[in-house]
Amino acid sequence: MTITEYKYLSAKQREQFLDQGWVRIPKAVPPENIARFTEDVWIRLGYDPNDKSTWTQEKIHMPRHREIITKDFMPKAWGAMCELLGGEDRIDKTLFESCGDSLIVNLGSEEWVNKEVQPKDLGNWHIDGDW
Repeated sequence: MTITEYKYLSAKQREQFLDQGWVRIPKAVPPENIARFTEDVWIRLGYDPNDKSTWTQEKIHMPRHREIITKDFMPKAWGAMCELLGGEDRIDKTLFESCGDSLIVNLGSEEWVNKEVQPKDLGNWHIDGDW
């Protein structure tokens, strides 16, 4: 499928993707969808967000409880993906059918208090969910 009209990506974004292998999609996920997946994080963790003494683990892999079809969860990102790949029919539905609230929560530790550090420098850093 040939894309004749680009609705989600500018020429500059497409060129950057081809040159650098990545592209930033501002506001790719609607804030209400992010809120939906994060609104009960503290309840699921069983921790008090205002009492660090309850935070007994530094990093927690949370299982998926809810999911939303990917193109509904992040329509702008989905549109950009389709444009980059040449159409929706080129996306593997078994891998990208839905997005879920399987989060990896990094609460940190006392070792890092009052220290400025880049997340990538901590090791085992990634930005996807726990799947």
